[in-house]
Amino acid sequence: MRRTIYTLTTLLFCFAFASSFAQGGIITGVVIDQTDNKGIEFTTLTLFDQTDAILVGGTVADTSGRFILEDIAAGKYYLRVSFIGYQT
Repeated sequence: MRRTIYTLTTLLFCFAFASSFAQGGIITGVVIDQTDNKGIEFTTLTLFDQTDAILVGGTVADTSGRFILEDIAAGKYYLRVSFIGYQT
């Protein structure tokens, strides 16, 4: 019994230790209209790797223009923000 608990504790520790390295960064923000300073709802945001322009992730802003991209690995990226009727 003691050996089983020790083994389970060791496995849980290893899993927790390994999963802490798997976590990535977070990008958050608010998309705001420059003319009235209000959030632009349902804006599409796409994240691309700066080196080879591969799509890394994406999301849609909520009704107040807020967005979050999670589990982003360290690196250099560019974020494309688009919404019909607006120019970048």
